[in-house]
Amino acid sequence: MSEFFRSDAEMMAHTFGMVLGAASCCDVVSHERLDTTAEKMKTAMSAAASDSREERAAYDQFSAAVVAGRRAVQQGQIQDWAAENALRQIEDDLDDAPLMLD
Repeated sequence: MSEFFRSDAEMMAHTFGMVLGAASCCDVVSHERLDTTAEKMKTAMSAAASDSREERAAYDQFSAAVVAGRRAVQQGQIQDWAAENALRQIEDDLDDAPLMLD
């Protein structure tokens, strides 16, 4: 979008990435669960983006936020249980969202 304001897709991507990255450090969260949720997150981000440039910016934001989420857990800023709870909430929200899957 612009260098000063994030689009809705970018804000969504930041939240999704932080949660996914943090949850990836939890022993109770399987790789299959992470992969399935990541695909749903990407679908939601694509749907929220207004064009391909905004979609690319959202994916870039997502990737950076995954790294930040992992780092936050490793530094003790996010607890495992909180990351897993946040992931579960996003999973529930995505399952309830009326998105058209291609």
